[in-house]
Order: sequence, then structure tokens, then C-alpha cells
Amino acid sequence: MHSIMALSSYPSFVKIDNLSNFSQIFEFQKELDEDYGDKKQIFFDSSSVISMAAGLTDMFHGKFRNSFYKDPQTLLLSCVYQGWLGPIYLLPPHLQEFIDKRDSSRLFPPRFNKKLIDEIWLELKLDYLAELKMNYAEDKLDKIQDFYKYENIKKDAIDYFKLIYLTKDSFWKERISHLLASKNPLLKITQFPEYNLNKILHQDSLFKRIKSSLDVVRPYRPKNNYIDGIALCFLQELLSTHSSSIGGKSSTPIPLFFTDDKAISEVVKKISEEEIDGIFPFIYEGRSGKNLIVQDANFFLVDAVFQKGRGMDLFKEFDDFIEQFWEWAEDSSSVQTMEKHTEHSDELKKETQDTVFLKFLKHWWDNNGLEHIKHITHDHYENEKELSKIDEQFEETEKRFREDLKRVNVQMGKTKEIFDILKDAYDELRSLKADFKKKFPDRHNLSYNPYDEFSTRFSFSLDCCERVQKLLIDLNRSIDEKTESFEDVRADIITDLLASVNEEDLHQLTQLQKKPMDKQNKEQRNKINLYAALGLLWTLEKFTLLEKICEIIRNKYSSIDTKNVYPDYQVAILHAAAILRNPLDDDIFKVKKILACIESKFAKDKYPVWINLSYGYYLLWKQKISQHVIPELLHPKDVSVNMDKLVLSYFKNGRDYIKKAVKYLEIELNKKDKKEDKGSTKKALRYRRFYYALNNYVYFEVMSLSSQAFEELELGRYVRMLEEAPEKGLGQARYRDTLARYYQRKAALYIIKENFNLEKLPEYQNLIERSINLVKTAVEEAKKSGLDDLPIFENLENELLNSMSGSEGIKYLQKLKDARANAL
Repeated sequence: MHSIMALSSYPSFVKIDNLSNFSQIFEFQKELDEDYGDKKQIFFDSSSVISMAAGLTDMFHGKFRNSFYKDPQTLLLSCVYQGWLGPIYLLPPHLQEFIDKRDSSRLFPPRFNKKLIDEIWLELKLDYLAELKMNYAEDKLDKIQDFYKYENIKKDAIDYFKLIYLTKDSFWKERISHLLASKNPLLKITQFPEYNLNKILHQDSLFKRIKSSLDVVRPYRPKNNYIDGIALCFLQELLSTHSSSIGGKSSTPIPLFFTDDKAISEVVKKISEEEIDGIFPFIYEGRSGKNLIVQDANFFLVDAVFQKGRGMDLFKEFDDFIEQFWEWAEDSSSVQTMEKHTEHSDELKKETQDTVFLKFLKHWWDNNGLEHIKHITHDHYENEKELSKIDEQFEETEKRFREDLKRVNVQMGKTKEIFDILKDAYDELRSLKADFKKKFPDRHNLSYNPYDEFSTRFSFSLDCCERVQKLLIDLNRSIDEKTESFEDVRADIITDLLASVNEEDLHQLTQLQKKPMDKQNKEQRNKINLYAALGLLWTLEKFTLLEKICEIIRNKYSSIDTKNVYPDYQVAILHAAAILRNPLDDDIFKVKKILACIESKFAKDKYPVWINLSYGYYLLWKQKISQHVIPELLHPKDVSVNMDKLVLSYFKNGRDYIKKAVKYLEIELNKKDKKEDKGSTKKALRYRRFYYALNNYVYFEVMSLSSQAFEELELGRYVRMLEEAPEKGLGQARYRDTLARYYQRKAALYIIKENFNLEKLPEYQNLIERSINLVKTAVEEAKKSGLDDLPIFENLENELLNSMSGSEGIKYLQKLKDARANAL
């Protein structure tokens, strides 16, 4: 054995649990160095880079976290920060995550806290450092560097090395400036090939496999599982690009990824053994065999020693060691078999650990170890002038960093909205289960019909409605199933929302209206998925998130087509409606601009757009009135509000657009009935939209006509058509609400007339009871279907019950009559 065994009391640089795996690390590192040298890219995730940037701050959470200090990752980050691994990189999702977290005041406080250094020295109790600090004078420092001290420091060498890493640039602004230095930065921002994010999310089996696997082993971090899933897909794309370039004129770098997360290591290892889309992911196959490109601290610590030893005969020493390593296995068929011999196995593990440790120690100490230790004993930040200099340096670094991002056009930096959507969506959909149960209290008998909601009010295609329905069914089912099933549904919703940030797909949206629907067409499928996700947000009343997504779509599309601003009127009306339904936003000016945009760019000869506009103006009017009742029941104080010209203009616009749609559809239906097949899908959709428009028109008329106009034959004809409507489900509940208001108003008019008397009481009672029954049925249906206007039905039910037949009912309506007369 080597004399190394005499140093068995010294700490290990690496930890070896399995000799065969560790031998493969040596072989793979040797192959990488011989074949690629500097032509490799080492990727770290955002948490590792944030730890390097935060330094000491990252070690404190109320008090110094000693276990975190002892973690192998801290030693590896020490090597990286010293430049032992050369430049490192961030995959696009992790880069954006790093940018986003730099605003954290906990990780990056505004000023430096000197007490942190004192606390870490006190906690670690490093005797040599304390002695050196006490004797901080040039004459004494020379005397300290003797053999005894050199041997003495070996027992704490790794702790010193990590301490230097943490305190060399104690304030995080210095550390970020060091990582992003203008010359030879440690953290490099580089251009990646243009990958199609929608392809990764919607078509690649790998993303779904990674995401679902991470949800099983790491269920408490669904958002991180999603981001890491995207990042690992980017990593695999880089490996595929590298593999395809082998043998060519110039090979692309081989990607390697460090993780200290056991969940990621476990998932990557498992998935690498499966053939997915014709490949075994994350596997590099070379002379040393099949190796994972995702590795832990041990792998990169050995890499650090390899890189520092280049040109110093270190490789020869390692070759000698590997040769000796295999000599130990000569009497066995394999190292695995040899490991069963505990005595030999433990001895060889110790030999390996100490070899790597001494190489680390030799290279560090011989280069600048003592100078580093001397440096950290000096008190920093003694005056404001030095702190101001740090601030200036940091501002220059930040400016250059932003320019680098812009220059290289990093995918996740280029489309920052992707990360914003991920963040906002996971935050907003955190309570998705509770929201669904609240929206659909009778969810086991769910009767919600998205076709009546979205094919009418928002003019969605039938395919979009079908997708909304599927999402709702999957979500409903997943609530009672395992956690990962629910996470799959939530991930599908967020994936569909991310379709809104692809500029190429957005550019196709306006063309899709003219093409026959082809579900295999990527752009069409993305549109269906996107609009269905928007529909789901509307259904679950996630108006803040819906508004943000529509804003992103508008802003991105306006950069493509400055004339239209929105890709179509569906997104525009959803945007306006989300603002009006959002209690946290009352930007009426923005809504009016959106409606004006729809009118000027989309409204010509398009009845679906007229329906959309009518709904938008209805919401504007509804927001400005204090009560939602028929004129005869309106309280005197609300008369002046309803007489406001601006408010009346909203109502009038809504009524005019819906009347225009009804008149147009009535004529068209008469024409088309003679030409189209009875079971035509287009015909069924047209009828659905007609009855939806008819219901809204009757509602407008009931709520606004004068008493004389109310009783004219035109309205009565439309009411009879509405009563005969064949539609079922959600629309039918709204029809009953409208009809109930019609009969309630008709009953009220009986006592408004001067000739009302007790002889007419039975007819009045019949009208009121008919109205009550209609509303009761509507309320029952609304509860099952999660109708968003349920409170309106319940309020109307209470009004009708209060005005029931009998002397008390007559007195109640007489009071309303008197109040109305006084108001006028």
C-alpha cells in the first residue's frame, strides 16, 4: 500500500459508498479530459448559483447552519468559486429563476452584516485561524509558515478552504461581480440553439415523464418540478446536439449537469434506463462505457482535481492509482464481487479518498493556500468609501449582465413571460381543489356545459369547448385520486397557458379561422389548448391570472401585427370581461379601449362579435348599477343612477348589438334550414348562439322597455320562442331566469294599472307563482352547473317570495307602485 494510509486520520475530500461507481467516475473523467478538455459545458441549477452569490448570507437562517456548511455541495461550490472547474453555465429556465430570485431581500440584504463573519469563526472553532488572526503582522506570519503548522492545518484544510470561499468576498454584491466578471467570468451567459418550448411541453414524452416522476418523489415542490422538467429537456437537447456533431468538423461541447437533489438524481437514473422517443435520455456512451451526464458532488470534485492538476503530472499519478485500483480486484471477477470482502474494500475506499484529498490539498496549498488564509483574517468594509466602490462595481456588473442577456437572446430571458406565467399560475392555482369544490358544490353530479358558455358568449370553437370539458372532468376526477394525478392536470393547464408566449404560434392565430380544423396541425392544437385553459380560468373565476395572460398575448401579438393588436376578438373580449369581473381591477378606461378595438377591427358583418360586444357592454352597465331588478321594483334612489347618460349608453350599446345579432340569425336560420342537413354541426352551433342571443335580447328588453312597449306583440313573440328553446343545461337556467323576470314584471304591471282590483288577484297570483317556479328550477340548475350568476337567481327568488299572492303581497307591490310614482 502507499504511504497514504498513514494519513487515515485526515478528512475525506470525497465520500465513497460504492467502489465500482467511483472507479467509473475516474474513467469517465479521464475520457472527458482526453477527448474534450475545455470543450465541455458544466451546468448548475439556480439554487447552487444563488448559494455562491449569497455566500455567508446563505449559511444563516436565524443562526449559522453547520449542517449546511458540512454538506458536500458547499465544498464543491468552494472549488467552483475558486475557478477550479472553469466556467459554469445555467440552463435557460434556471437562469430566469436566478434572475427572479435576486430580488429576495432575505438572500440579498441591502447592506453587509459584519457579525456574520464573527459568528462563523466562533462556530467553527478553527484554532489555526484564531492564532493567525491574533498574530496578524508580517514578521509573525513568516514564522507561522513552518512544517508543524503545515501538518497541523491538514486536519482542518477542507474547513479552511470552505471558509475562504464564504468570506473572500463577504458581501453578495462583490460575489455577483466576481461570478460575472468582465474578463473570464465564472458564470457564462451563452447562446443556446433555438428550441421550441411548445414542442418540449406538448409533444415530447420526456417532459411529461420527468414531471410526473418528480411529482411522485418530490410532491411538495410542484412548481420546481415543472421548471426542472423543462431544464432537463433542454439538457437532453444539448446532449443530442453534441452526439449528432461527433465526427464532424467541429463538435459541440458535451453538457454535464450538477445536482445535489436526490429526487432529481433518482428520477434521472430511472428514466435513463427507459427508451423514450427512440433514445435513452441523459446517457453519454463513450470508451469508458455508458455514463450519466447528470452527476453529484463526488463527480465534479474529482473533475476539479483533474482540472487543477492539468500540466502537473496529476493524470499520470491518477493513472498509477487506477492501475493499482484494478490490481486489488485481480483475484475477483469484478470490483462488485471484491467489495464483498469488507477488509479489502474498506482499505481501498480509504486509499481512494485520501489520494483525492491529498491532491486537492497539494494543489491548493502550493498555489495560494496560505495567502488565502491571510486574506480572510483582514477586516473588510472598514469605511463607507469602500462600500460605495462595491456598489459602483455591482451596478456596472448588472448593466453588463443585462446586455449579455439581450445579446445572446437566451430563450427564457427572451420570453420572460414564460417564467412569469409559471410563477403566477402556480400561485393562483395553489387552491385549485378548493376553488373547484366551491364553484361546483354538487360536483359528483356535474352538469356544467362549456358549449353553452364558450361557444356562445366568447365564440370558441367546438374543439375548444371539448377541451374545456375534458379539463374539468379530469380535474373533478383527480380531486379524489392520488396527488400526482391532480398535479398532472394542473401541469396540463399551465402547459396550455404557456402556448400564449410563442410568437410564431400567435402569428398563426388569425389564419386559423380560415382553415379547416385539423387536430394534427400544431398551431391549431396549441390554439385549442390555450383557449381552453383561458376558458377554465374563466370558469373557476381566476380573473387576475386570466387578465395577465390576455395582457401578455396582446403585448406579444401587437409586436407582430401593429394593426390588429389582438390576434382575434375572443382574446379581446375575454380580456375586457376579466377586468370587469376582477374585483381587484376597475380600469374602465382600458375596457372601453378594448371594446372600441373590437368594434373597429373585428365587428363588421360578424354576428359572433356582436354577441361578444353586447356581453362586454352589459358587464360595463352592470358594474355601474347598484341593483339588478326590473324597473317597477327599482328603488327610488337608483332611478337617478339608471338615468345617467353614460351608464345608459352602455346598456343601449349592449341591447343594440344583441338585437342586431338576433335579427341577423333569425333571417339566416330561415335560409339555412332549407339547405343544411338537420344534424349539421354548424346548424346546431348557429341555433345555440341564436337562443343565447335571443335570451340576452329578451333580458335587455324586459329590464328597460317602457310599460307600454313591454306589452307589445314583438316582445311576446320572442318570449314564446324562448320558452320553446330546445337547449338544455346551462343556457336553460339562464332562459328561466329571464322568463321569470318577464312574468314578474307582467304581474307587477297589474297593480301599477289604475284599474287593478281584487278580481284580478288570481291572474296576478298565477303569474307570480309561475315566475317563482321558473326561478326555483333555475337556481337548482345553477347550483349543479356552477353558473357564475347564481347570486342573481337567488336574489330574484327572494324578491319573488316576498311578493307572493295574498294581501301581504298586494301591499308589498302597492308600496313599490307608490315609490315608483313618487320617484317620477
